Amino acid sequence: MRLKLMVLQIAATLVMGCSLFEDEVEWLRMAAPVDSVAIPDTVSLGERITFRMVFQLNDSCWKFSHLEVVHTDFDIWVRGHAKRDPGLLCFPVLLSFDTTASFLPVSTGDYQFHFWQSDSSSLDTIVVVRPFHRKTQTPAKGRM
Repeated sequence: MRLKLMVLQIAATLVMGCSLFEDEVEWLRMAAPVDSVAIPDTVSLGERITFRMVFQLNDSCWKFSHLEVVHTDFDIWVRGHAKRDPGLLCFPVLLSFDTTASFLPVSTGDYQFHFWQSDSSSLDTIVVVRPFHRKTQTPAKGRM
């Protein structure tokens, strides 16, 4: 009986110990090429430019990791990153995943977005940031 309890304790410790180390996986990481982007053509100053990117990879184990956004004045470079557990058995199928992000422009003008596809190409688009105009309501005319 005592031996059975010890075996159960050891087994429980191993199982619990494994779950403690799940976050310590040495992930494989890579830049993920963007397949398509949904982004507005124009926004008003003070409004965020929200964009949705779709990425495609040829392995069923990749998943979204993070975005890298670098901007200089009116140029914004966006690169998506993916990660996968190298210990998993994965199938060679086309996998798509998407994410949404936003950018807050600080002045009016044409903002050039560059979405990474490879080290030599990007999907480029321009978003025009126009001045903010408060909508004024015309007073209702009273009846006399």
